[in-house]
Amino acid sequence: PPGPTGPTGPSPTGPTGPPGPNGPPGPPGPPGPSIAYPASSGTDQNPIGGGAQATLTFRSDGTWDIIGAASGTLASGTWINTSPGGGDYSVKFAQVSGTAVSGTLNTWLSLSTNRSVALVLGGSGSIFAVVNVEVRFAGGPALESKNFTLGAESL
Repeated sequence: PPGPTGPTGPSPTGPTGPPGPNGPPGPPGPPGPSIAYPASSGTDQNPIGGGAQATLTFRSDGTWDIIGAASGTLASGTWINTSPGGGDYSVKFAQVSGTAVSGTLNTWLSLSTNRSVALVLGGSGSIFAVVNVEVRFAGGPALESKNFTLGAESL
């Protein structure tokens, strides 16, 4: 018959050593979104009279446009290099000069929905306004600030 088991011998490995050096850095990640849009202008022209309107809209999908009630699209572009733009961003419109525009001014508005200001001419004549537009991310400082000129002309 076999005899009793003997005591356990010394461990064949030594104590754990210090951690090794870190490996090389990984490749860079994709670029993040960047905010950029040009200063722009658009004038709605109504040759038959009865008023005119130019509306500047910053859209939740990352685009912007100036639409004339009589003339259609007067200018357009993107305000962010990735799509969708959306809810983490805010826009603020501020009147710089000219005829008063309608819409919410001097307040940060979430771009989770489209935001607009409009220059409205009720009769005949010619009016203009300059509106400054700022965009920011998540309550931070403005990332971009440009002026847009809106015009409305009617016979």
